[in-house]
Amino acid sequence: MVFEHPSGVLPDRLARLTSLGYAISKGDVPEIQKLLKGDHGWLLNEADYSGNTPLHIAATGPSLEILRILLTKGASVHLRNNTGRTPLFASANAGLMEHVSLLKRSGAHVHADELSMARLLAQSSPDVWSMVGVA
Repeated sequence: MVFEHPSGVLPDRLARLTSLGYAISKGDVPEIQKLLKGDHGWLLNEADYSGNTPLHIAATGPSLEILRILLTKGASVHLRNNTGRTPLFASANAGLMEHVSLLKRSGAHVHADELSMARLLAQSSPDVWSMVGVA
């Protein structure tokens, strides 16, 4: 797949990250495994223009299996996007309880500066946020 933008063809690094993001969003496990094959582990913790890593995308995506694959391959649960949010926060905000559970078992936690917003969100979705540890 070739991605282009106004200044020309995307560099390979950015094209791979973009392809991975699309594959995660579509739930395309074979494509994800192909993209991560070989020495492309650097993709796991690479961020897009919003600061979202592949794990951020998977944390709100359709597939628990993809989230598990990324975690098993070494994706960090602690990286934050440009708004300061972790994959755990994104997953809880999306109401994905199984995703939250897997991220918690993998060592994820809400950072102190995410707590006030998490408490506010917990008022409308107490079940998922209690799994995160926010009451």
